[in-house]
Parts: sequence; structure tokens; C-alpha cells
Amino acid sequence: MDYLNKKFTLEDGKTYLVIEQVYYEEGIYLYIVNPEDESDSRFVEIRDGNLLPIDANLFDKEIWPLFLEKFRN
Repeated sequence: MDYLNKKFTLEDGKTYLVIEQVYYEEGIYLYIVNPEDESDSRFVEIRDGNLLPIDANLFDKEIWPLFLEKFRN
């Protein structure tokens, strides 16, 4: 599924816009930014419609390099 430019509102009431997404194995990983405060951004996994934190080791070894490649293009 394509989540680019989709908006998500978290439990704290903050809204985030999907800037980029990557796929790894069976997962979809998103880079989201709060459009009201661009310094408020994060990388998350989306699963069953829920935004979840990414395991730090998985992020460092597999997910971050995928995002870097996309950002370079």
C-alpha cells in the first residue's frame, strides 16, 4: 500500500505527514513529519494500521540504509 502524503493523527493529538516509505521483507516503514513543527519527525513501522517503533538494531542495519538510498535519489 502507498502511504506517501497520507496523514496520521497520534494519540497525543499530533498529526504527521508521510514523507517517504520503504519496504523490507514483509514490513512497511515510514518517515513521518509533523507539518506544524518540521523538527518533530520519526521513523516508524506501520502494521495493521498502527504506527509502531522500529527495533534499533533492525533500523541501523536494514531500514536506515534503505531510506538513505531513497533520500539520495
